[in-house]
Amino acid sequence: MRATHRVYLHQMLLSESCDNLLPEWAFFVRAVVDSSDLRPTASREALFEDELLEGTRERLGEVVRGWLTRMLTADPAVAEAFLDVHRLAVKAMAGQDDAMLDVVARLLTFETTVGDVTLDELRRTEPLLCYVTSVTDFQQVAPIATAEGLSVVNAGYAYDLPIIARYARRHPDLETQRLVPTDLMAHLEEPDPDEAHRFAPLVSAAQEVLRRAGCEPQLRSFTPAHLHALLLTDRDARLERERQLVEADSDEIWAGLLATQNRGDRRPSFVLNSRSQTLRRLADAGDPDLQAVAVEALYAHALVAGRHRLRPVDSAIVARALPRLIDALLERETRHGD
Repeated sequence: MRATHRVYLHQMLLSESCDNLLPEWAFFVRAVVDSSDLRPTASREALFEDELLEGTRERLGEVVRGWLTRMLTADPAVAEAFLDVHRLAVKAMAGQDDAMLDVVARLLTFETTVGDVTLDELRRTEPLLCYVTSVTDFQQVAPIATAEGLSVVNAGYAYDLPIIARYARRHPDLETQRLVPTDLMAHLEEPDPDEAHRFAPLVSAAQEVLRRAGCEPQLRSFTPAHLHALLLTDRDARLERERQLVEADSDEIWAGLLATQNRGDRRPSFVLNSRSQTLRRLADAGDPDLQAVAVEALYAHALVAGRHRLRPVDSAIVARALPRLIDALLERETRHGD
């Protein structure tokens, strides 16, 4: 909510709800001012927007920034309480002001794959600052990056990207790199030929099962081994999934229009982990029916774990995956019992 202020001109009340006296980022400040130079509007209910008011607004903004910088630096207890409430306002200022950026880089923590750390701490320990631009991307890369010891910053929250960009310009020695989930494929080890041959029937079953879902099964070796599979999407693949989702819920005219916006063959990667003991047993099972229903269950789990939006085809797979897996296991037990 934009702040409002009480304004007097020559000690006469002009307004108790003036909303253009301070910069927009200073929404946490309520001001009471008396001026002899600012001009009222014709109705005498607000301040007239001119160069004098603009200069006053900038100067008052400098005063607020100076107070914040001193307070955040000198009084940690008050600073912590203030940031709990006004974190966004401070981040908004840091993207525009170097003095506030220095304070934020020293005091404000960012979510990363190695825990919550400040930008200054990252610069001291990491030669390269990797970041993702959405919370969804962070949820996809976090398990792998954590296991591989790769530090990735979640810059999917408000004002994070301007702060990182300004911080990088202020510290030329720090390299930054935007990471998208599909970039992780370069960090995942390809299996040797024997492993690839061992998993070929399972990968083939995944290709058949996930053809309608528009995913490309891939086999890689990565940690943690208990992570059986994951679904990696880049921005174009995610937008294409969103387009399909909207198209499915649209009438004939809108569906036809959306069909013309097809972004091409940008398919998510469904990555199977050859280090998973469960998948190794599944690959050795030699049961195509069991492999098919298991792939559906793994895909459903990857959708939910990555918090991907579900298209109708995805919802259908999620709904039937567990019942079909249970049925397949019961049938397998029945055959063994006979």
